[in-house]
Amino acid sequence: MIFTCQIPGKLKWDDPADLTEMISNITKNKSEITSLVLSHCSIGTECAKKLSEAITLCENLTSINYRDLFVSRLKEDLPISLKYLMEAISTKKITFLDLSDNAFGPTAIPSFDFFLRTCTNLEALQLENNGLGPEGAEMVCNALLQNDNIKLKMLTINRNRLEEKGALALAKVIEKMRSFEHLEVYQNGISTEGMKKIILALKENKNLEVLKINDNFTKVALKDLIDILPGLTKLKIIDISDSITESDLGNKLGAEFFEALSQVELIKEIYCNYNEIISKNSQKEIFEYLKNFKNLEIVQLKGNEINKTLMKNYLKDLTFEKLVCFSDNEEELEEEEEEKEKDEKEKVDDLTEDIEKININK
Repeated sequence: MIFTCQIPGKLKWDDPADLTEMISNITKNKSEITSLVLSHCSIGTECAKKLSEAITLCENLTSINYRDLFVSRLKEDLPISLKYLMEAISTKKITFLDLSDNAFGPTAIPSFDFFLRTCTNLEALQLENNGLGPEGAEMVCNALLQNDNIKLKMLTINRNRLEEKGALALAKVIEKMRSFEHLEVYQNGISTEGMKKIILALKENKNLEVLKINDNFTKVALKDLIDILPGLTKLKIIDISDSITESDLGNKLGAEFFEALSQVELIKEIYCNYNEIISKNSQKEIFEYLKNFKNLEIVQLKGNEINKTLMKNYLKDLTFEKLVCFSDNEEELEEEEEEKEKDEKEKVDDLTEDIEKININK
């Protein structure tokens, strides 16, 4: 049973008395509740303490969503509230935990790292947009490294400024666990060396299905990714957008990237936007490789100044659910053309309607 904690019409929780009905419902259903959703509100310390007492009673909890809980709360209060809520689940067999969008930074990590060190069932951990920074990311990773009893399948740690220090710590976790199926580390300012370590660590994660490393300073590290891709036979989704900033490198590695991916039979979605793949020869190579994909549904090559004539000639016999290859200007022109056609159609429809009215009046 999924239980969503909410107070109708109220997003800021300061008075524990307001939680009376909610806590009563949790208590009544304590044995049936397996998934708890407490998100998108602003919870005060006293309310967090009161609610945690009820959560403790739910002995069959396996899934916890604590996303976006502390809007407008003081930095001093947040760690206390979070600790109450984490202590409430410390003995549960939690397989899924979402702490995203809480912006707690390194200071609140002691409020939950004890859980990461001791939990035995955790498979999915979501830590997006928490302001971890390099130090905070290292603290999280060190807690995970101390726990020999979990094998994470999913980790989303996007938009946290991991940078070099955090990326190197994360690489150690990936290398040790060898269990990842879903990894997202995009928009973290990771440099070449940090990304290189992460990619090489992924080599032994043979069950990897989703990889999103876009919008980092990947550059030369992509050579390592190209080398390991054929061995990631279960990969279905990959995003390396905004990863190459030199056109020569973009042209060369862009083609090599698609060549390597063409050997991954299960791949369904490829995102390679804004990587300066501007050479016609490189684009020709990519279009040739695209003919070899068996299960491909979505391809995105936006912002690469794709030659539309080449694209149409090479891919005229292929059908994808979504193929986006236009540059920004071309997209704008397409949208303007569609809008123009829509306006013209509306004018024709209005005119037709007027004519029909005239005929009826006659």
